[in-house]
Amino acid sequence: MIKYYGQDVTFGGGRNIRMLRERNGLTQSMLGKMVGVSAGYIGQLERGAAQITDAVAVAITTKFDGLKKENFTKGTPVNWSAVR
Repeated sequence: MIKYYGQDVTFGGGRNIRMLRERNGLTQSMLGKMVGVSAGYIGQLERGAAQITDAVAVAITTKFDGLKKENFTKGTPVNWSAVR
């Protein structure tokens, strides 16, 4: 479990970030540049070693249609067929 604004959440958010990145053929560096963070931070998010900030979750959802902030903050399952 990790904490997001004091709430326990599952590690599903990190898996969703990795799936999003890999499905779009992006490296950690490429995704990081798209949302304004380092490749190292993307890796930490994917491994559950860092907490995603609200700003980063929003930045990711604005870059890809079909995603919600909760897909990364709470590990809510992603409907991958709707993501563009």
